[in-house]
Amino acid sequence: MKFPPLFLLGIYLAGTACLAQGQAPSYSQFEPFKGDGYYWYAKPAPEPQKQASTPVPAVPKQEAPKKSEPLSMKWLRENMPVLLEKAVDNPTQENVSNYMYAQRVLLDKSQNFSSKVKDVVATDPFLDENNRVPISQFANTAFQRKSQQDQSEMIKVLASRSGIWLFTDKPERCMACKDYESNVLTGNSGVSGLVKEFGFNYRSIDVSTEQGRNAAKRFGLKVTPTTVLVAPPNKFILLSQGLMAEDVLRERLLIGARMAGILTAQESALTLPYNKGLLQNSDIDLPTENTNPTDVMDTLRKHIKGNAP
Repeated sequence: MKFPPLFLLGIYLAGTACLAQGQAPSYSQFEPFKGDGYYWYAKPAPEPQKQASTPVPAVPKQEAPKKSEPLSMKWLRENMPVLLEKAVDNPTQENVSNYMYAQRVLLDKSQNFSSKVKDVVATDPFLDENNRVPISQFANTAFQRKSQQDQSEMIKVLASRSGIWLFTDKPERCMACKDYESNVLTGNSGVSGLVKEFGFNYRSIDVSTEQGRNAAKRFGLKVTPTTVLVAPPNKFILLSQGLMAEDVLRERLLIGARMAGILTAQESALTLPYNKGLLQNSDIDLPTENTNPTDVMDTLRKHIKGNAP
C-alpha cells in the first residue's frame, strides 16, 4: 500500500516533536555566565577599605597659675585694690589698718629701690646721665656754651656748601618782608644777620615778578616771606613759610642740613649735643637667642662695654 508523500512528512514532523518533548534539558557550569559572552570571567568585587580613624590630639594639662608670694610687688599690685575697696566700703579698724600697712610696705620697697638705684648709677659711668649732660649749674653752663659754639661752627660749614633764598613780595602786600630780611638775614646797622654772620650765598626773589611767580609756583609756596635752603646740585629745603625768629631759623638750618645730607654724620653729631652716648640699634643688636631677662641684660652690659663673647 502506498502512502502519499505529504502524509509521510506529517508523520515525521510529529515524531520529532514528541522526541524533543521527552528529552530533559542538560545543565552546564557556564550557564550562569552565558550572557557575558567572551568576557564571562568576572573579578570579585573589591572589599571596601576601612577609613583610618583620625587620632584625637591630647589636650595639654593646664597648670594651675602660680600664686604670688605674699607682699611681693605682684601680690601688692593684685591685692592693694582689693584691700582699698574693702576699707572704703567698710572702714573698720581692721580694714583700714590692713590697707595702710600694705601701702607702707609698698612705699618702703620704693624707697629701698630708689636708694639702690643711686648706688648703681653712681658706680656705673654708662648709667650716670651726669657724664652725658652735666647737671650742676656751673658744668651745665659750660656744656651749653660749648654746644652753641659747635652749632655755630657747623652753620659756617653749611654756609660754605649752600645758600639761602628768600621769597618776598611788594611792601603793600607783605609789610613785614623788608624788616624780616634786614633783621634776620642780611642784617643792618645794629644786627649782623645770618647771611652776613656766616657768609651764606643769598638771593632775594620777588614773587610779584614773572620769574618770582614761576619759582614760587615750582615750590608750591603760598606765603611770604618764605626761606629756602639751597644746595647744589638740586637740593631745596623749605625752612620757613612766614616770619621766624633768628634762633629758631638757626635750628631749622641745621635740621635741614642733616635731613638733606649736606653735613656728614660726624658733623651732624656736633649739632645734637643731647644725643651723645645714646644707644643705637647696633648697640642693642645682641648676639644671643636667649630670652631669659636676666641673661639678656647681662649680655647687653657686656656688649655695650665691648666684652661680649
